Amino acid sequence: MKLEKLILINWGFVVSREYPFGDATLLSGSTGVGKSSFQDAIQLVMTGGKQHVNVFNSAQDESGSSRGGGKIRRTLASYAVGMRDNLCARPGGSHTYVAAVFAPEDGE
Repeated sequence: MKLEKLILINWGFVVSREYPFGDATLLSGSTGVGKSSFQDAIQLVMTGGKQHVNVFNSAQDESGSSRGGGKIRRTLASYAVGMRDNLCARPGGSHTYVAAVFAPEDGE
């Protein structure tokens, strides 16, 4: 199986749309553009959102940036309401969808 596309609706500050994946997909960009948000969305789909299994934005802990700079720990709720700098982009709440489309590879 391979990931064919990721569908994100109201997932943090990532633009809501379908994102196609190829045989090899590289996520690149400057700080704050959403690379970790994509990884967190894939993790959510693969683990079913089970508590104590998901560690959103684990790179933040590894870099030490969680100890300063106004960063908050990411949670499923913070992704759904669009938390940034302790401000809520969707204060009335939102419907948030994360879906992954998988396709069998040749021979499966």
